[in-house]
Amino acid sequence: MAAAPTAPGALVLARSHNHVFLTSQKQLHNALASMPLACGGLDYDSTAALQAMAVSTGLPFTIVLLAACYAIIQGLRAEPKT
Repeated sequence: MAAAPTAPGALVLARSHNHVFLTSQKQLHNALASMPLACGGLDYDSTAALQAMAVSTGLPFTIVLLAACYAIIQGLRAEPKT
């Protein structure tokens, strides 16, 4: 039995006998991203909750990036000028 060929960027979800079920990473991402809206509906409360989730998820990354910028500035100031 030869292995089934897979396209670049494809994600193998399941193997059943000689069948391979593939989906692209973009399709999987879209499905997961739309799940909260599909479950909660499109009213104001669900979109507000989705926005709050996006902001609270991005906040730690903002803090890390600000710390990295501060470290780079301090490192450049400590560098001897030539």
